[in-house]
Amino acid sequence: MNKITGLIVWLFNEQIEKLIERKSLFMYTQCEITNYRSEKRIRNNRIRRKRDLQRKFLMFVMTVCLVITSSIGVNGFMSNAKDKHSKISYKYYTSITVGREDTLWSIAGEYMDEDHYDSLNDYIEEVRQINHLANDIITYGGHLIVPYYMEEYIE
Repeated sequence: MNKITGLIVWLFNEQIEKLIERKSLFMYTQCEITNYRSEKRIRNNRIRRKRDLQRKFLMFVMTVCLVITSSIGVNGFMSNAKDKHSKISYKYYTSITVGREDTLWSIAGEYMDEDHYDSLNDYIEEVRQINHLANDIITYGGHLIVPYYMEEYIE
C-alpha cells in the first residue's frame, strides 16, 4: 500500500505542478492580453485626440475665413452706402449747335459735372463716342449730343 499511496501522491503532485504551470502560463497570457489591450486603448486614444485636434483646428480656420469674408462684405456694403444727405442726380442728353468759337473743351467746361467725371478728357471722350467723332475737330453750325446731369427728374 505504501507504494500505491506514494504513487498516488506522486501523481497528485505532478498534476498539481502541471496545474500551477498552466495557471501561471494562463496568468502570463492574461497579462500579455491585458497589456496588448491597454496599449491598443492608449493608441486609439492618441488617434482620437489627434483627430479632435485636427477637427478643432479646421473649425478655427473656417471661422476665421468666415469672419474675414463677412467683414469684407459688410465693409464693402457700408462703403457703397449713400449718405442721407447725398443727392441723386439723373443723366440726360441734349443736342447743341456748335458756335463759331466753340471747341470740345469749351463745351466740356459748360456741361461737365465734376461729381461724375474725373477730368475734362473723360467728358470729351464720352462726347466723341456719342457723336462718333474720330478726332477733336468740330465744325461751326454742326450739331452735337452732349450729356449732362441734373438733380431733378424729368418725365
